[in-house]
Amino acid sequence: MMLVKAAQQAVVLATRQQLQVQAKRTCYPYSYRLNIAPPRKRMPIYEKAMWGGVIFLTIWSVPVWVLIHINEYAAGKQAGAEE
Repeated sequence: MMLVKAAQQAVVLATRQQLQVQAKRTCYPYSYRLNIAPPRKRMPIYEKAMWGGVIFLTIWSVPVWVLIHINEYAAGKQAGAEE
């Protein structure tokens, strides 16, 4: 009986310790490299504009490339059909 009680106390203690560790991990400030939190320092407007431009260019670069070269793609299809 005493052995069972000691085992139960060990489990309770381990569970408490695990919950404390989890509570520390979820508290602000985060210890993770990529965190979703309000910024600690305001980002300058020129940096926002630069990042916005980079994101805009990366998203639109492939569709614009295709639209510019669409005649070449169409010519390649026609040349392939003639052969």
